[in-house]
Amino acid sequence: MVLQLLLRAVLVLLERGAAAAADDGVEDPLATRFRKEVERRFTELHTVAEYAQVLGHSIRTISRAVAQGNGTSPKQLIDRRIALEAQRLLGYTDLPVARIAERLGFTEATNFSRFFQRTTGISATRFRTERRPPVRR
Repeated sequence: MVLQLLLRAVLVLLERGAAAAADDGVEDPLATRFRKEVERRFTELHTVAEYAQVLGHSIRTISRAVAQGNGTSPKQLIDRRIALEAQRLLGYTDLPVARIAERLGFTEATNFSRFFQRTTGISATRFRTERRPPVRR
């Protein structure tokens, strides 16, 4: 009976330690690897399944690791990274939308336009018009 109580006490302490580690901002190593892989390959890979294959883990395992550290889904991280690069290209280059779509790995400019609208809440053309820095002369 005493051993059972001691075992329970140890398990409670271990659970508390795991919860504290999760709360102190320490990211799961898999989530870190996922983020790094997204940064390297966001123009090629657009789905969590593709990253899961590259990383050798299931979609579910990656989803749990990312959600625990960031409170977001892996797909949201992928989409945010693609959208960030799209905004940079739209705002600071003269590349046509179709060329930007191609650079970001979209097979059709219309798919990119729908993605951009859904992700940012504004069309790519409107974004470019409204957010572009003024031309200096």
